[in-house]
Amino acid sequence: SPIVTTTATVTRNADSLTYQTSGNIDFATGTAYCGLRLASSVYGGFALSCTANGRLIYSYVNDTRIANYDGVNVAYDTPSAYTSGRPLKIVSTWGGVTKSIGVDGRSPVSSAFDGSIGSGATIDVGGGTSAGPAYIGPVAIYNYKMTDAELQGITA
Repeated sequence: SPIVTTTATVTRNADSLTYQTSGNIDFATGTAYCGLRLASSVYGGFALSCTANGRLIYSYVNDTRIANYDGVNVAYDTPSAYTSGRPLKIVSTWGGVTKSIGVDGRSPVSSAFDGSIGSGATIDVGGGTSAGPAYIGPVAIYNYKMTDAELQGITA
């Protein structure tokens, strides 16, 4: 949106949305959901993250994979139709010895889990964008690890 001025141009700051981790996320067990609509066919950024070691939901730079990362292990899925403007429903879950990621009602893809999805004081919504903007929302974080059937249900 424009910023009305009389004589000089103004630079708009980038959007920045964060939530405190205290009371909002359990690093050992949980589920994160977000809608992601890409402004280009590649994104390359973090939709939801807790420091560099806890990427709840992110996409690879100049790639079509959606992933989660616990600082050691990565699980990723490739949406069936990853195109500009198409909304994606993405869910990430972690706990016990596995974590998973699911996109658009597909069967979740699992990998090993190191015991913590991240650390730090804030949950960042958006950020790390290097290949074009995206629209993120709605966002939800649950304090339990959903089953594969529940993951598919909320992203269908």
